[in-house]
Amino acid sequence: MRERGSVVVFALIVAITISAIVGGIFYLTDNPKNTSTDKDVAITQSQETTTPIQAPSVAVNQQPAPSSEPRVSQEPGPITNDAILPPGSLKDVQLVINFGQGKKYEALQDVIYAEEKTPLGLLKGNRFGIKREMKFDKFYADELIVVDKNNNLQSIGDYKNDYNYKWVSYVNSKAVSNQSTYPLQDKDLVEWIYGTK
Repeated sequence: MRERGSVVVFALIVAITISAIVGGIFYLTDNPKNTSTDKDVAITQSQETTTPIQAPSVAVNQQPAPSSEPRVSQEPGPITNDAILPPGSLKDVQLVINFGQGKKYEALQDVIYAEEKTPLGLLKGNRFGIKREMKFDKFYADELIVVDKNNNLQSIGDYKNDYNYKWVSYVNSKAVSNQSTYPLQDKDLVEWIYGTK
């Protein structure tokens, strides 16, 4: 009886051993041995290069392109070179620009902008003074009102051209001689009248 039990145990051990060997063979057949280590896997992954997607470049705080259209000023700027009576240079000087036929500009410092076509060309005025825009090829003239070298004294002369027209300048109703200048003082009345020579 004891021998029979030993045979059964031995048979079980042999069966288990055979089944383990057969199972191992099937396992190795379905799953080939992988000899790479974790370190090898990490190296392989690091060697794989991918091309990054470039995002479109966007300028930060990009300002809009400046407009090429010129700005339209509501009023002419200060006249240079041809300026008369810079603001504050003389006090209470009254200017009268007489174009004849009842056309006058008075209190010029209050005129924002005006222009008048005259035989002498286009005369423009704003609160900073008068600017000549002569349209002739040949003319000669003294400044109607200029600032002297000390920048504190104004003087006037006259205009004339080859078309038999000229400016006649008056200070306090007194005509100024041809091609001469006259110093101005506070509260003077200056009048420019154009007419024939």
